[in-house]
Amino acid sequence: FSLRLNNRTVLTPQSAAQAAASLTRSPWSTPRSRGAAGGIGIGGISIPIGGQPAPGSPQDRRPPQQPRAPDADPPGSIERERDNPQEILIQTALPEGSHKGAVSGFVFFPFTGKTSSIKSLELEYGSATLKLK
Repeated sequence: FSLRLNNRTVLTPQSAAQAAASLTRSPWSTPRSRGAAGGIGIGGISIPIGGQPAPGSPQDRRPPQQPRAPDADPPGSIERERDNPQEILIQTALPEGSHKGAVSGFVFFPFTGKTSSIKSLELEYGSATLKLK
């Protein structure tokens, strides 16, 4: 398999394990730096941790929030297990290797650009080409 974008860029598929690993990496999980006053700093903004709030600040006027016990499940409710996205991705991937008969599954291609930049999209398998967009 290969995926041709805009009649020039060719992407090769990545393994299901690589695609599953990319789910755990988030662009929002950037390391935070400690500010000079012992706070957490992100993008030039320092948020103090601990210590006394400044006099007259909104934090100074509000009483601390009282601890609460977690809400109990309503009686007769169904307990649901949380699905692990990485496991589902691996289970639904196209099996690797050659097979006798028909098989089905997903093929994963790494793409980090904007989807709006895709003007044409073609899936190639051997000598066959399927125009998708």
